[in-house]
Amino acid sequence: MPDIICPKCAMNIPAAAEICPYCKTRIKTSAITKLISIIIGLFCVALFFTQCINPSPPPPVTEEKNPFVDISRTLVAKKITGCGVMEWRLVPGQRSEYKVKCSPDGKNWRFYTVWPNINEITAADSY
Repeated sequence: MPDIICPKCAMNIPAAAEICPYCKTRIKTSAITKLISIIIGLFCVALFFTQCINPSPPPPVTEEKNPFVDISRTLVAKKITGCGVMEWRLVPGQRSEYKVKCSPDGKNWRFYTVWPNINEITAADSY
């Protein structure tokens, strides 16, 4: 609860205090103030337990995953080297089949079909 100001000594005191700890003045609180405090407190407790029992689902993921890391890991796992420059594209109609071209210098290219989800690679004739 927030602090209130004592009407006699003007010190900040807890809102629940019935007597000022500084000047010993009796603090009068109306029944309405107490009722509002109880209602707000009950609402906060109910809200807390509602969120604990039935939390909101996480927001949907809107970003598409960049497969570069998965493709690179698959190339490394299969001991494919010389991919200083790499380009890739998703095969149309497929979810996890990629055409990949690798080059150590950007001039001499090698082509692969890569399935990162099952960690497989085959050599390909073209990109």
